[in-house]
Amino acid sequence: MRKLAALGMLLLGALAVPAHAVPFQLPEPQVRSLPNGLKVAVFRDARLPVVQIHLRVEAGTSSEAAGEEGAAFTVAELFRDGSVTRDRDVFESDLSKIAGTFAVTPGRDYTTVSGMFGARDLDLGLDLVGDPVLHPLFPEEAFQRVRSQALRSRLQVQSGPLLADEQMWSLAFGDHPYGRGPFGGHQAQGGLTLEQVRAFHRARFVPAGSVLAIAGDVNPDSAFLLAERWLGSWEGDPPTPMSSKPALPKTPRVRLLDRPGMPGAEIRIGFHAPPGGSEGELAAGFADYVLGTGPASRLARLSRAMPGTSPRSSYVPLRDGGLLIVGASASLDSASSVIERLIGGVRALGRPLPAAELDRVKRVVQNTYPVQFETLSAVVSAWLAADYAHTPPEAIRGYQQRVGALTVQSLAEAVSRGIDLDAPSIVVMGPADRLRGALEKFGAVEVVNTLDLRPKPPAEPEHVPTAAEKTAGRERVKQAVAAHGGLTKLKGIKDSSVEANLTLSMPGQVFEGTLTQLRKDPYRMLQVTNLGGVEIRQGLIVKEGWRLEPGGAGIRELDSLNVAALRASFTADVPHLLVAASDAKAEVWVGGAEPVAGRQATRVELKSPEIGRRTLLIDEQNSRLVGVEQQEAGGVSLELVPRRIFSDFQTVSGVLWPHAEDRMLNGEPVVQVRVKKVALNQKVADSAFHRPSGQ
Repeated sequence: MRKLAALGMLLLGALAVPAHAVPFQLPEPQVRSLPNGLKVAVFRDARLPVVQIHLRVEAGTSSEAAGEEGAAFTVAELFRDGSVTRDRDVFESDLSKIAGTFAVTPGRDYTTVSGMFGARDLDLGLDLVGDPVLHPLFPEEAFQRVRSQALRSRLQVQSGPLLADEQMWSLAFGDHPYGRGPFGGHQAQGGLTLEQVRAFHRARFVPAGSVLAIAGDVNPDSAFLLAERWLGSWEGDPPTPMSSKPALPKTPRVRLLDRPGMPGAEIRIGFHAPPGGSEGELAAGFADYVLGTGPASRLARLSRAMPGTSPRSSYVPLRDGGLLIVGASASLDSASSVIERLIGGVRALGRPLPAAELDRVKRVVQNTYPVQFETLSAVVSAWLAADYAHTPPEAIRGYQQRVGALTVQSLAEAVSRGIDLDAPSIVVMGPADRLRGALEKFGAVEVVNTLDLRPKPPAEPEHVPTAAEKTAGRERVKQAVAAHGGLTKLKGIKDSSVEANLTLSMPGQVFEGTLTQLRKDPYRMLQVTNLGGVEIRQGLIVKEGWRLEPGGAGIRELDSLNVAALRASFTADVPHLLVAASDAKAEVWVGGAEPVAGRQATRVELKSPEIGRRTLLIDEQNSRLVGVEQQEAGGVSLELVPRRIFSDFQTVSGVLWPHAEDRMLNGEPVVQVRVKKVALNQKVADSAFHRPSGQ
């Protein structure tokens, strides 16, 4: 949908109109400006008795000054906490009374405040959309909550494939504001103050440069009057331009995100592309479509030729630049080959396409173009993006006909002019010791330790454990092993099955379900989760993984990050943790103590060649393993959160096994597991972990 929306704005050339094209035009609004400079656009559409409101403000992440990183995200989150006229509860009550929706979406170039309401509730709807923008409350307690939320989001980014995406932008744009993510850098949120957030709002959320779009069953004259009633008092000086044209690289650049033990590689390759509203936007948008949209696309063919790579592409046009990104997963041995094929696939677009391929893509684009305008929100979003890019109305009329007039030669020439095919930015995530040599042929390799990208307070010198701390650590591990049944019994567990009730907590929502886990050494696991009647079945077979998607969507091969997540989950039960800590090759030491569930626990730091870096929490009185912190995450998933707390210990076949587990993220509960049944050493066959047949 994003690709279609982009293409709908980009085809700007004055091309002939084929006679066979069935014209489709983006609806045109009535546009006026209020005395304070706010532009108002009204789309009248009486098909349904609803109204969609979007307020676009030039307050994206690229508007953040040095030291303000994360301010746009924080302001957006705080808007829902009410205003000086409505606190959070009153705001939610007023919204509920009219069955309305409210959302704030910060982007790189701008932030959008939006809502959908019944047409008869336009008056109150405009008030609800405008009130937090004009009169925000920004309470201290809410600010601290949002800062914690940003930290959790950063942890999720750092734990999974989103880190590769984030680093792609960082490598491609460097110090330019486009190079940072919505939460700022990995240390940004910790230094952001409430006064900086308030100052950012005062400076950037102003009527000059902002646009209010209203679409639905409304009378335009009435809509303009209501807009002036609720937003006419909005004040503020025109914002100071913050962003600038980014400096483009002249040679290929390679960044290797070192993640030891990761069984595969995640790959992202970025090519600088035309900005929004430019003539070259046509070529980049169409190239993205040829590359990655549909089962007949070039990347779909690559996926069939190289199973498990899951290649994809995206083109993001922005005000001061654009980026065409291709990405894939790969085995460690094939990463170099996959990169070559991805780069070669993009560069091939600078040569004329086969005429049959061009004709096929043009037909698909023409036929699917009207689909994107089935909702009022889509119409308004497309118009606002075109307006922001200063795309004139005549340039977006007759879109399908302009597509039909493209030729193989004109497209190839436009791609060569608009996309920098010679200096790609290459980001690879995986173990540096296995990948660095193969990547050096693409350019100088910059190695980045992914642990350095974790959100954290100012760095402190790494603690070097003393001999006494190491001795104490070994002793605490021995005591924990004895408390749980002894090393012989723990090592004697060859397979285990766990059946449990599951509770997943998300902001404003709680999901109840069940969890079944079947493990067998080495690294075989079957996991079945059922939440709200939706079942997801996942399998791990040493260094490969699969997922049976719900709703009959078939089996999907897991990428390397999700495989790493399952492997980390496999070793997160009490027996595997204690066996790993007992290994003579592992390094353990006492790192302090802290309360856990009302009891004092020893922190035992663990560096294991098998399972990586963990912190074990061992009860100081009974020596039970009551918790573990995950220091190195393999991927974002249900199984992988930074801390697990164990309780309700019961003896199973001579082993003390926790029957309650609480998984925490930044001190807040995310998942609760309540075990119903545990069985050990059932002589489970390897076939239990195979992909389901007939899928």
